[in-house]
Amino acid sequence: MSSDPEPAESTLPDTISDYIDLEVYTVTGRYVGCVEDTKLDFGNGLIDGLAITHVNRDLQPVIDQEPAAKGLTLPYRWIMSVSDVIIVSDIFNLISNNPIETDSESNTKPKISN
Repeated sequence: MSSDPEPAESTLPDTISDYIDLEVYTVTGRYVGCVEDTKLDFGNGLIDGLAITHVNRDLQPVIDQEPAAKGLTLPYRWIMSVSDVIIVSDIFNLISNNPIETDSESNTKPKISN
């Protein structure tokens, strides 16, 4: 009689600083980058996004749209799981289907971090 392992549960960090330096991967296992900072919504007391650096070179054309950019800011709602690493929606698929906007008109697409 075999027992299937239970799925790992996502454990949210105790503090915002616990997100810093976590690696970010897509649900398909592709490396996205590393969390450098968090974007906060002080009015609601929530994390609004994650500033990602050391970005996968496949995302470099997105960053090159803004000369002073260091990385990307991913909307927090794209995060699917947080534990030893952060798992996000398939950003590569999202980008290929929707060109990145570098202004604040759309909050569904990653923004370029300056």
